[in-house]
Amino acid sequence: MDEQHLDLYRTARSNLAALDDTLPAASLVDYSSVLLELDDLHGDQRFPATVPVEVVDRESMFTTARDAMDQLGDYGVDLLGLELCIAALESAWETDKATGGRGRAEIA
Repeated sequence: MDEQHLDLYRTARSNLAALDDTLPAASLVDYSSVLLELDDLHGDQRFPATVPVEVVDRESMFTTARDAMDQLGDYGVDLLGLELCIAALESAWETDKATGGRGRAEIA
């Protein structure tokens, strides 16, 4: 894996982990599953450690992760698997936005 690929992979992983860290403990939104899918797409290759994300704006974290994942297709990552992983990220993000991170509607 060349340095540019590794940097994109690290960026995506770090922002997914940061998004997951912003969720309430009982949330059903699952960014960690997206991160595991992304790792699975890289098979036996070493995966980079996450690094602290400077941005505190959650939408920027989502956009950064999404953009990095999209660019990974240029580095031989399975395109169908990558599209499915991106779709899982977008679904988690939509659920996150709609429920304020809870992942489910509040029961009245």
